[in-house]
Amino acid sequence: MNELIFRYENTCGVTKFDMARDSEVVSKTIDYMIGASKDDDYDSSFSSINLPFDRKNIIKIRKLARKYTKASYIIVIGIGGSNLGTLSVQEALLGKLYNQTSEDKVKILYLETVDPDYLTDIKTIIEREVKNKKKVVINCISKSGTTTETIANFSVLIDYLKENLKNYKDSIVITTDKNSKLWELGEREGYELLEIPAKVGGRYSVFSSVGLFPLAVIGIDIDQLLDGARKMIETCLSKDIFTNPAALSALIIYNNYKKQKTIHNTFLFANDLESIGRWYRQLTAESLGKEKDLQGKSISNGITPITSIGTTDLHSMVQLYLGGLNDKLTTFVIVNEFKNHVEIKENEVDVLPKLYNKEMAFIMNAIIQGVEKTYLNRQLPYMEIILPKKIEYCIGQLLQMKMMEIMFLGHLMNVNPFDQPNVEEYKTETKKYL
Repeated sequence: MNELIFRYENTCGVTKFDMARDSEVVSKTIDYMIGASKDDDYDSSFSSINLPFDRKNIIKIRKLARKYTKASYIIVIGIGGSNLGTLSVQEALLGKLYNQTSEDKVKILYLETVDPDYLTDIKTIIEREVKNKKKVVINCISKSGTTTETIANFSVLIDYLKENLKNYKDSIVITTDKNSKLWELGEREGYELLEIPAKVGGRYSVFSSVGLFPLAVIGIDIDQLLDGARKMIETCLSKDIFTNPAALSALIIYNNYKKQKTIHNTFLFANDLESIGRWYRQLTAESLGKEKDLQGKSISNGITPITSIGTTDLHSMVQLYLGGLNDKLTTFVIVNEFKNHVEIKENEVDVLPKLYNKEMAFIMNAIIQGVEKTYLNRQLPYMEIILPKKIEYCIGQLLQMKMMEIMFLGHLMNVNPFDQPNVEEYKTETKKYL
């Protein structure tokens, strides 16, 4: 069995009575989700739950991805929701060092911000590949079609490709909203185009062409990824909140929030899951940090998401977590079975002989148990998500659970989890300086 396990009883700081008290809000949110699932046109803000079932789009993505499976690199140009989901899945499944350890496979690089030094490094890699007659794919992703950083980076790379490749247009794939300025550019220039459904926001778009196309190009089994997402949707549309992990997690976070636990720490005990923490950080911050509630009343509320990596941050942050303000709720994310088995042999390194003949995974598990027991002793609230393995099916479950959790949380907190109105403020000011 590869089903995600969610544990919370006796550790989460919330009673079942507390959770049941808010079950009506959850039930209404599920009604909205079920309504959206019957809409094939993506007309609802909840429509992202339809993405794993969109066979027509999945077939199109898979077909286009096959065109580039002989490339040496795919460069994903995008920022925020346009690349964090892809990065989180890629690293969780293939590892942070995928580009260094993979041979004869399509490598992947991400071009986010307008850092001229990093852009130059990316450009140097592209130049090397082109010089060696290798194919490089540029996937430019912007939901609005006008993201400053994305368009700036794309413009620089387009100039290089035009100067050095006769058929450079064959190397470009645009992913954006239909009829955006970027879409119109793609139509005019003859680039490959992939559509983002209008009502699917960037932070909910990992199972759209935004994530699925680059992931398919590098060999991720997107069918298994989506199978996991579909299974989680089915589970999380249940109105029995105590069998619904997304609803349970949302209710636990919400009730702890009411107890002044305003920081939610996602503590991932696997190095390659770190970018899932970054993805979830955006998902939480943009969805829940709101100046006004659904009735337009000023509230300035939100939950601050932070990400920790086990065991690394036990040596940098845990003093604060244990000894500082008790204002945090923690979700431990644990991998039950790692891909590799590494055992410590007896040798001249006799500093800690009790480690002899033990596997690294055993040591990791011992540390996790020690941390959780310490949290329990100190009455610091936490819950657990256990991934049986780092495989597509499990990662699909995790990401889908978290997206639905945030939808539930938004309605529990009486805010719109799908907009981000204050983000536009800095963009408006920025344009004055450009």
